[in-house]
This record gives sequence, C-alpha cells and structure tokens, in this order.
Amino acid sequence: MRREEPYKARFDQLQNTFGHSYKILVTDKDGFGRIMGAKVAKVDPETNLEISSVKLQFSGVELLDREVIQAIYSRLSLNMTEDLGDC
Repeated sequence: MRREEPYKARFDQLQNTFGHSYKILVTDKDGFGRIMGAKVAKVDPETNLEISSVKLQFSGVELLDREVIQAIYSRLSLNMTEDLGDC
C-alpha cells in the first residue's frame, strides 16, 4: 500500500467484496484527492435507481474486519440506507 493513499486498500477491499453485485462509489476525498469514504449501493438494474446503500467514513488503514463486512451485507439485504460512520 502506498503511503500517499492510506485508504485505497479499504476501497479496493469493498470493490473486491461487493463490486460484483453492488456499485462502489467514492463519497469523500481529502484536499489531495485521496479517498476518505465510500458507499456500497444496491441498484435496481431496470431503473438504475438506488434501492439501499451503506456509507462508510474510513478512519484506519487496516482492512475492514469481518463484523463491518457482515453489517454492510445485513443492511443491504434489508434494503436499508444507513451511514455506518467511522470504520
């Protein structure tokens, strides 16, 4: 992981975990253009409208733990839109 992009590994983890079924969007960048937050969104394939989403604000450089990944899956399966805050 390059030092100048401390949260890129987390964004990549979301893309690798959820990218096959969900849209992964950057929601926040710092003044240097580095990713600081992301949203995992469930989208209706016919209308392309968002059904549910989970927003995360990155606060550590380690990969997201299993509990966070499970919380994202749980909220998306219930068609909830929620901000998980700092992860």
